[in-house]
Amino acid sequence: MQNRKSLNDRKKRLGIFLSRNLRRIGTGFSFLVFGLGSLDLAFVVLPIIFLSTTNGDVRRVRIQKAISINFRIFLVLIQRLGLMTLNLNGIERLKKDRGVLVIANHPTLIDVVVLMAFLPEVDCVVKEGLKHNPFLRRIVKMAGYILNSDPQNLIADCQERLHMGRNLIIFPEGTRTPPGSEPRFQRGVARVAIQSGCRIRPVYLDCTPGTLAKGQRWYDVPERPFVFKVRVGELIDTSVWRDSPQMASVGSRRLTQYLEQHYSQAAA
Repeated sequence: MQNRKSLNDRKKRLGIFLSRNLRRIGTGFSFLVFGLGSLDLAFVVLPIIFLSTTNGDVRRVRIQKAISINFRIFLVLIQRLGLMTLNLNGIERLKKDRGVLVIANHPTLIDVVVLMAFLPEVDCVVKEGLKHNPFLRRIVKMAGYILNSDPQNLIADCQERLHMGRNLIIFPEGTRTPPGSEPRFQRGVARVAIQSGCRIRPVYLDCTPGTLAKGQRWYDVPERPFVFKVRVGELIDTSVWRDSPQMASVGSRRLTQYLEQHYSQAAA
C-alpha cells in the first residue's frame, strides 16, 4: 500500500513537472509571437491604415480596432496552448458605454491586453516608458494613446477624450499590484473623473493562481493553467464628490479613498 502511494506521488510530481515545463515553453512562444505581431502591426498594418485616410479621427478608430483584433488573437493563442482560461462577466456593459472612465486593478502583465481585446474603440493612459519600447512605441503613438509623462497635460488630454464621448482606460495604481497588497490608487484618476464630470466604470480583474505579477519572471509559471477573470461592475456616479473649484482637492482625495475601499471590498 505504501509503495503504491509513493509511486502515485512520484507520478503526480512528474506530471506537474512536465506540465509546468510545457507551459513554460508555451509562455515563451506566446511572448515571441506577441513581439513579432507587434512589429508587424507597427510597421505593416498600421502604416497601411494610416495611409488609407486623411481623417485623423477615422484613422485613430481604425488603428485601435486593428490593435484590439491583434490582442484578441493573442488571447486565443494562449488559451489554445492551455496556458489560460478566460472568464468574462458583464463585458457587454463596456461595449455600450460612451464617455466613461474605465478603471481596473492591475494584477498581471496582460491586464491591458485583455481589456483592449474586448474594447475595439478605446483610449488608454500608458506609461511614458512605452515610448522607448521597440515593440510598442509606434503603436502607442499611432493609436493616439495618452502618455502619463506630464500630469497637467495628462488631465487635460483625458478630459478632452471623455468630452468627445470616447471611453478611457486608466489603471489607478499606475503599476502592477504586488501580490497580497491592498490597492493604493493615485489621485489623478479621481481628478480626471471630477473635472470632466464623467462616470466611472469599475472592472475587477483576478488571476488565479497568480502569474505575470509584479516582480515575477515570465517563466515562473504556476503548477496549473491560470484562470483570468474579468468582472465589469455598475457605473459609479461621481457627482457627489464634485465640490467647488476651491475644494477640488478634497473631492479628489475622498473619491480616491472611496475607490480604494470599493476595490478592497470587491476583492474580499
